[in-house]
Amino acid sequence: MRQRYKIDGSEIKRILEMHDRENPNKRLILEQDDKLKEELQTLINNKCFPTRTPPNPIPPGWIQTPIVVDMSSTNPKYKSAIKLESKNTLFKYRYFFINKTAYEYDDDKTKKNFHRVKSSSGADATWECDAGQQTDLQAKLTDLKTREGWVEYSELDSKGMSRQGADSGRYGEPKIFDLGNGKKVKLYKAPGKEGITKTGYTPEQTNTIKKYEDKGYKLADDLTNDEKLSWVPQKISIPGLPESFEMYVDPEQIAKTAGIENAFKTASESQDQTLKSCKGKLTLYYDAFKGKKRFPQSTIRAMREKVQACVDQHDPKWGGLRPGRFRDMANAMRGGSGGPSSYGEDSYWKLN
Repeated sequence: MRQRYKIDGSEIKRILEMHDRENPNKRLILEQDDKLKEELQTLINNKCFPTRTPPNPIPPGWIQTPIVVDMSSTNPKYKSAIKLESKNTLFKYRYFFINKTAYEYDDDKTKKNFHRVKSSSGADATWECDAGQQTDLQAKLTDLKTREGWVEYSELDSKGMSRQGADSGRYGEPKIFDLGNGKKVKLYKAPGKEGITKTGYTPEQTNTIKKYEDKGYKLADDLTNDEKLSWVPQKISIPGLPESFEMYVDPEQIAKTAGIENAFKTASESQDQTLKSCKGKLTLYYDAFKGKKRFPQSTIRAMREKVQACVDQHDPKWGGLRPGRFRDMANAMRGGSGGPSSYGEDSYWKLN
C-alpha cells in the first residue's frame, strides 16, 4: 500500500535553504544579473540615452523610451542591454551594453546577423555618457517659463489665466515638455496685448480676431476692470477654435451699430469656400488617407477642419460631371466603407 507523507511549510523552506547552500554559484549569478540591470537602468535615469520623438500616428509596438532588456548571451557583460530605436529608421533598434559596445540586427524581425555598430570611419563604434553634458530638464523648463513666458497648466490660475480657458482652446495648442521618466507637462501662453499679435493663436485665427477687434470687440484678457463689469460676451466663429469661443463687446456699441447684420453677413461669407477649391481639398485629403501618409498632428488637424467645412457647405450637392465621386469620398471619410474607423488607429482622419 502506497504511503502518503505530508510536508509542512517550514520543512519545505528548510529543504530549499539547503538547496541554495549547495548552489552558491547560482545565487551569485542571479545577484550579478540584477546588479547589471540596475546599472543599465541608472544610465537611462541619468539621461544618457534620449527619448525618441513619436511618429504620427504612433504605430503599435513602437518603443519611445530606452528600456533594459534581457539578452540570450551567457557572457555576464552581455546578459542585459539598453534597447533604443535608431534615430533614422522606424522599428530599427540598437542594443547598448555595459562595456560601451553597441550592436544591432540586420533584420529586427528575424533577429538575423547580430553585429557591432560601425562608426562613420568604419571602426567598431562605442558609446559614451558624459554627465557634464546631460541636460538638466527641470532647469531648462524653468528657463523656458522665465525667458519666453510659458505657464504650466497647474499655474494658470495664479498667473491670471484659467484652466477653463486652456481647456476651451483660448490659449491655443499647448506645448508639451517632457521631463523624463514618463512625466510630461502642458505649457500655455496667454494671448498677447501687442496689437494683432495674439501669441498662442495660428495666423488664420489671429487675422479673424483682428477683424472683430476692428469692429470694437475685445478678448477677455484685454478687458479693463471696468469693462469686465459691463461688457457682454458674444460667441465668435474662429477657425480651429471651439464653438464656445467668445469675445466681448460694449452693449452700448451693439445698440448704436445699425449695420450688425451686414457685419455678420460679411463674416459669414468670408468663411465660404468655392466648390472647385473644396473638391481639391477633399480629393487631397482622401488620397492622403488611402495612401497611409503621415503628417504632424497640427497639420492634419488643420486640414481636417478645412475639409470638414467644405463637406458641411457642399455635401451632398457637389455638382459637376461626377458629383457621385465626391459624395462617395465624403461618405467614406465619415467612417463609411473604405474610410477611417471611429475608434481605431486611423480615427483621427474621420470627418463628422
